[in-house]
Amino acid sequence: MARAVRAHELTSKQTHRVVTALLATDDPRARDELLADPLRYLATTGTAAEVTHTTDPRLGTSGNEIRRSLLFVHSAADRLQRCASRYAPAGLAGEDVRVLAPLVGRALRASRAATTLLERLAQDSGTASG
Repeated sequence: MARAVRAHELTSKQTHRVVTALLATDDPRARDELLADPLRYLATTGTAAEVTHTTDPRLGTSGNEIRRSLLFVHSAADRLQRCASRYAPAGLAGEDVRVLAPLVGRALRASRAATTLLERLAQDSGTASG
């Protein structure tokens, strides 16, 4: 732990959050991943939420609302990717399929709509990249 704190120059608050996460899991692989890259973990937990709730002084009310939404979508997509990679790397199985299939369908429809909206927003704003 001390090596990770020094190597990643963690603050005391960050160290506390990492220690709390380590104590919350019995999975040795999860602990190893957390210690190998604690900043990645911290970027997807409370830190992201704190950034989402702050405002950017360069933006107006509507710009900050769009900013919060974009940060939220990014954080949710990252969390889903990590969760699916860890708990369903080969797909859903058993009862999970029946229970989660409708949610997967809803999430797919929402993701497609969000992707279309983001592509249009980027195109209309002149920030589309290829």
